[in-house]
Amino acid sequence: MFEEAFQIQDDQRTHSPFRLWWLTVAALLGWTAAVCFSFDLLEQNNRRHFEQTALHQALALIEKDLLYRRWNALQGGVYAPVSDAIQPNPWLKVPERDIHTPSGRPVTLINPAYMTRLVHALGREQGSPPARLSALRPISPLNAADPWEEKTLRWLEENPEEKYFAEPVMVDGQEALRVMVPLRMEAPCLHCHEPSESKVGGIRGGIDVAVPLKPFAVAHGDHRRQMLVAHLAAWLLGLGAVGTVSFFVRRRILEREAMHRQVAARERLWRSVVDSLQDPLIVLDAQRTVRLINPAGAALTDRAVEEIQGKPCQEVFFHWHAFSGGCSPKICPVQRAMETGKTSVLTMPLTLRDGSTRHFHVVFTPMRSNGGPPVGVIGSFREVTEQVVAHRALKQKTQEMRQIFQNMFGGFALHEILTDENGRPVDYRFLDVNPAFEQLTGLKAQEVVGKTLRDVLPDAASFSVERYGRVALTGEPTAFEAYEPSLQKHFSIRAFQPKPGQFGTIFFDITERKKAEEALEKSARLFRDLFEKSSEIQLLVDPEEARIVDANEAAEKFYGWSRRELRGMALREICTVPETEVRARLERVAKGQGEKLLTRHRTASMAKPSVEVNMGPVTLDGKTYVLCFVHDVTQREQLEEQLRHAQKMQAIGQLAGGVAHEFNNILQVMNGFVEMVLKDLPADDSNRKKLDRVLEGGLKAARLVQQLLAFSRKQILRPVPADLNEMVGDFCKMARKLVGETIAVHFASAPDLWTVKVDRPLLEQVLLNLVINARDAMPQGGKLLLETANVVLDEGYVKDHPHARPGPYVMISVTDTGCGMTPEVMERIFEPFYTTKEVGKGTGLGLSVAYGIVKQHDGLIHVYSEPDKGTTFRIYLPRFEGEAEKTPDVVEPEIRGGTETILLAEDDPGVRSYLVTVLREAGYHVVEARNGVEAVEQYVRHMETVDLLVCDMVMPTMGGEEAVAMIRRGGRRIPVVFMSGYPGRVNGVPGPSASDSVFLEKPIKRGELLKAIRSLLD
Repeated sequence: MFEEAFQIQDDQRTHSPFRLWWLTVAALLGWTAAVCFSFDLLEQNNRRHFEQTALHQALALIEKDLLYRRWNALQGGVYAPVSDAIQPNPWLKVPERDIHTPSGRPVTLINPAYMTRLVHALGREQGSPPARLSALRPISPLNAADPWEEKTLRWLEENPEEKYFAEPVMVDGQEALRVMVPLRMEAPCLHCHEPSESKVGGIRGGIDVAVPLKPFAVAHGDHRRQMLVAHLAAWLLGLGAVGTVSFFVRRRILEREAMHRQVAARERLWRSVVDSLQDPLIVLDAQRTVRLINPAGAALTDRAVEEIQGKPCQEVFFHWHAFSGGCSPKICPVQRAMETGKTSVLTMPLTLRDGSTRHFHVVFTPMRSNGGPPVGVIGSFREVTEQVVAHRALKQKTQEMRQIFQNMFGGFALHEILTDENGRPVDYRFLDVNPAFEQLTGLKAQEVVGKTLRDVLPDAASFSVERYGRVALTGEPTAFEAYEPSLQKHFSIRAFQPKPGQFGTIFFDITERKKAEEALEKSARLFRDLFEKSSEIQLLVDPEEARIVDANEAAEKFYGWSRRELRGMALREICTVPETEVRARLERVAKGQGEKLLTRHRTASMAKPSVEVNMGPVTLDGKTYVLCFVHDVTQREQLEEQLRHAQKMQAIGQLAGGVAHEFNNILQVMNGFVEMVLKDLPADDSNRKKLDRVLEGGLKAARLVQQLLAFSRKQILRPVPADLNEMVGDFCKMARKLVGETIAVHFASAPDLWTVKVDRPLLEQVLLNLVINARDAMPQGGKLLLETANVVLDEGYVKDHPHARPGPYVMISVTDTGCGMTPEVMERIFEPFYTTKEVGKGTGLGLSVAYGIVKQHDGLIHVYSEPDKGTTFRIYLPRFEGEAEKTPDVVEPEIRGGTETILLAEDDPGVRSYLVTVLREAGYHVVEARNGVEAVEQYVRHMETVDLLVCDMVMPTMGGEEAVAMIRRGGRRIPVVFMSGYPGRVNGVPGPSASDSVFLEKPIKRGELLKAIRSLLD
């Protein structure tokens, strides 16, 4: 019956206490017998062990004797001195057995057997195990075998393959192991034995030794006692174990009896539990009849429990989807569990009577009776509708994640970590990869999935396995960057644990970024090298704190502080610009805007040189700094100041030259006509003095014009090689008269003074101006020193005076002991019309004229002065490689006129009128032209009659130089007198050696003009 199958069966009979007692006694006796048997077995093994040890010792002793015998036999015996212990062997019959040494000492031959007996005797004296040499057919009676030896030798002859014989025996009342090794005949033995006695390889005798077993037995006794104690302890433990098992078995029997009493109560409790279960529970028998269903299961059918029990399941559950197709094992889990005898588990949708579908996790477990075939099925239902819905959502999410997995930009790979027997990671296996993995690594999915790292990348670094192993085994994620040599790529990798024993990696190819970083690092190293080795002054500044972060060696030299002192120094400590402005500029530079700043920086010596600071941003280690290039512009400012001064002087010179040109024309007319009137007036005329005053004023004005031209360096130089010692010496004679008796004039001339090429009158004008200034600076008297010297200006001097050129110079210095000058006065000393004298006592042109004349000679003029310490002017004139010329005596030629025709070209009407009057009064025929064009036209008309040209150099339309060039193109080299009041604009001024032209500076005196004309015509 089905109900009987569900009753708790117990075929085991309750054991009585009497039967349990007999079982306990039998267990104790069996355990005691097992312990005794184990002890006896170990005792026999130990006996065999120490006998084996004794055997090995005996064989070792015999082997040593055999080696001695073999060595003796190989030597043919050895000789030993005859003594009481060693006597000649009477049984050894060989020649020369007994001999004497050269000293007369008797020696006897010791054969192997004799030596062995002697050694054994010595061993017995020293307590070694007793050993004997014996033979069945001995030559010496001493080697005769005893009964044991005879028995053993015969056994060895019968068993020639045996190497030894061993047997426990009693020796002197003590147990010993006696061992014999046979002595076999060898070839060297034939020296002493006749061949007929034995053959090579045959047994001649034997060596035996008796090893006492007592020492080994003593050692075994200690071990035996240990084994006895151990077995006794094991026996006692066994007794305790049997008693303990007996106790628990008895208690178990009592418990089972109590359990039978509780079965009925438990069954009632089980029925109550089944009815109280919230999950449906169904019990079917082998015919699929419902035998039990709880209220929760009945609720799925909308029937009462009593209506369901006893009815076939098809009738009760016909509307369920799982059974609607019949009872096929492929469809019905009940049928499958009954036929296979295995639990059937599935998740199935069930359509209820109300038409709703709910999902259940169903387990059908077959029931057996006493291990027999299934007699029914227990089905339990757990509603998992929410889980199914969640699973479907999770599946959808998984599909979405799979889409992301397949289309993500970064590479992804899922791995399984592989460990050794100690749990240490040794490799990992690829479980899945995405397409980006293939693109980034060049490895296909089919090439890596299911394979290990060693299979895919044999040369991969082992440290990556350890790193990933920590992630997979500990769950701690990690992120790092790595280079894979086998792929020659850099990757940014993040590893995480999706579940224990696995790890996933998301990685990106950062090879290009690494190359950029390497390039940036190389650039940074290059920047550091350039920064350190640059000759430019460089400061690296933190724009946030306005402090110096680093400075190069050039900065260290410039500022005078060490690099350690400069580092961390605030900019306000060296920069004279207000700190607020500095910070504002640094902020703008940090944002990418370049800055340039002209300022002054303090140095360690408290100097404040002018600097130009160019600032730009630079990024180092991810932070923006400001790199400052500091240029010392002190010298440049000095040069700029000198340039401004030179430009100012040039502008004033151009103005002075222009004024001189126009003024010359005025003076030419005024002075010329006054001179002509004076020439015609009688000597006693009352108007002569007035005209002389007018002419004197005109000549002073002319000299003033010459000074302006000298300052502007526009006058014509006529330099000749000269000896400055001679020229300055002559000048000093005049200077003494000029300065008066209160001033002492001294001249220090240098020996072997170099020659210079100068315009002597102009240079004397320079010295005169300097001497006059010195005189005025010493109203109370003093000293005036003029010196000459040869000097060579080097690059160092040129660096401080950029307008100078290096080379050899002749120096003239003029030093006074006057009131001196302040630096402000020295800065303007060479400006025209600048004077410190009272009004009416100076024009302010003296030093400016001197400056212009010296510059016109390609020389230098410098001044040094301090208030109340006098003044020194130094003039440097370039050396001339040649000899100085002597000044010849000049004979004034007679002024006379002529009758030739002269073509006069002059644009100024007044000057032209004056010149025409002078020429016609001298008897010449004059053809007039107002400019160069008219001069060419007039020459063409009067070509045959014109003998000479008088031509102004600067005229409108066409200048005199160009007009003369056009006239001379006809082939005639007509003589020309050139004139100009502004020689700075004259390019073709004839030199002193020209024979067909003369140049005259305005204003021109009547006599100068007539002399020049006559010199060319004659």
